[in-house]
Amino acid sequence: MQTSFFDSCDAMPDADPPELIETLRQLGARLRLRKSGRLHTVDFAECAAAVDDETVALLDSAQKLEELDLSGTAVTDASVERLAANKSLKLLTLSGSAVSGEAVKSLRKRMIGCRIVFLETR
Repeated sequence: MQTSFFDSCDAMPDADPPELIETLRQLGARLRLRKSGRLHTVDFAECAAAVDDETVALLDSAQKLEELDLSGTAVTDASVERLAANKSLKLLTLSGSAVSGEAVKSLRKRMIGCRIVFLETR
């Protein structure tokens, strides 16, 4: 039986950490992965009650995350700096989260290439 190069590797070199992906799955997030093993989309809508600022901190190691749905989560203004630092985001959904309207205005100014969806529900 022949083995390929990829059989001898735990993950492709450009892949996001397998521990991160497993943790996100355990939380109940819906994930979309590229063939390279990098996260493309993380959707927390189905497990919003379990998601807070500490969860957002986990995403620091996601190299090229493009879409992030934090709808209905307990994520607050404390995560604004982390979110703004993610230059690869193209779509960020914050509707129903605990992020303030003022923080969203700041994000929109800083994340020009990212579409930010925010409907205040309070």
